[in-house]
Amino acid sequence: MGTTIKGYAALEAGATLEPFSFERRPVGADDVLIRIGYCGVCHSDIHQVRNEWGGSIFPMVPGHEIVGTVTKIGTGVKKFREGGDGRGGVFCRLVSRLSGVHSGIGAIL
Repeated sequence: MGTTIKGYAALEAGATLEPFSFERRPVGADDVLIRIGYCGVCHSDIHQVRNEWGGSIFPMVPGHEIVGTVTKIGTGVKKFREGGDGRGGVFCRLVSRLSGVHSGIGAIL
């Protein structure tokens, strides 16, 4: 069973971010779960929310520059450890598979 997550999302292109809840799927074999401590929203996220580059999928939770703590890893993960730093940088394309919820260029894993 997944976990309910709260964030801020654009529900359509150009929309103002608003409180949004969604169900995150359970951690899979190749997943890393990060408790986000800080998240930066940069101009790439603004382009995505406005769909200026095309191909944006909504609802969208922007913010792909993240720092946090790894709280769980899947059985196939080798480069991270629980309790370690979790970092997601610019254009790292950490795409979530969250019941159709997409997170700009990156996502909460």
